[in-house]
Amino acid sequence: MINFNNLSILDSHQSFLQKRSKNQNVFLVGWCVRDLLLGITDNPTDIDFTMAGDPQKLYKSFDKDWLSHFITEKFGTSTFITEPFNYELTPLRTEWNYSDTRHPDQIQRSNDLLLDAKRRDFTINAMYYFSCENTGKELDFTQPTEWSEPLSDEKLLKILAREWYIYFADINLLVLSKTDYISGVFPDAQFDEVFCRYLIETQKTSVILSVSEESIQIKKTPHDHFRILIDPTWWIPSMISRKLETVGNPDQRFWEDALRLIRALRLVNVMNHKLNLQKV
Repeated sequence: MINFNNLSILDSHQSFLQKRSKNQNVFLVGWCVRDLLLGITDNPTDIDFTMAGDPQKLYKSFDKDWLSHFITEKFGTSTFITEPFNYELTPLRTEWNYSDTRHPDQIQRSNDLLLDAKRRDFTINAMYYFSCENTGKELDFTQPTEWSEPLSDEKLLKILAREWYIYFADINLLVLSKTDYISGVFPDAQFDEVFCRYLIETQKTSVILSVSEESIQIKKTPHDHFRILIDPTWWIPSMISRKLETVGNPDQRFWEDALRLIRALRLVNVMNHKLNLQKV
């Protein structure tokens, strides 16, 4: 079972980072998203995030008052610490050539979430989470046609395979898998609310009332946050089938960074997955 409802725990971190960076378009990524979805933790303290832009400019513009902070200039990673939370920013990028089988020789900045996802090790670590304060405008849709019984894993996969996205009304969460939709909602990693609302309101067959087993009525008052889970490498089907999969060719992924072999074993041990690495 994927714990979509746990993602709201990240909203306070999202708001903190948006305020400090003076930028709405901040994406949480990596283990903080992964472990909440898997139910491993309900209080992540290490928060990895990404956004478009030049590392030095992002670091300089970040409000660092009352935060311990430093930047690793070679790879453009900034760290901001406020006990008990550790925030680590690695701007969107692509990378190639790993001559030491550990670190990339070449890095290129990007404003594309899809390109950033392709450089990551496992699909389970390529989940991006975005939330923003709701504008107050209610979504306009009728009773969802898909809601007739509890949402099983099989039903979830059926909807995603057909529609490539799904919207949970009770937690105001949109799950996106189709690359065209991801690019449409986040062109150049900037949130397009107009297109996002159009996607939900015009494709009602993928609207689900609740992530829970009991049907509920959609609240008439607006939610405090609008939430989006971005799954560009199709991690959700992998999770349901209990597979650990690499992003792209596993031979290439492990040749690039030999430490990923150890990481794979750790992930299998911690999450009780079957070691079944396949090309996606």
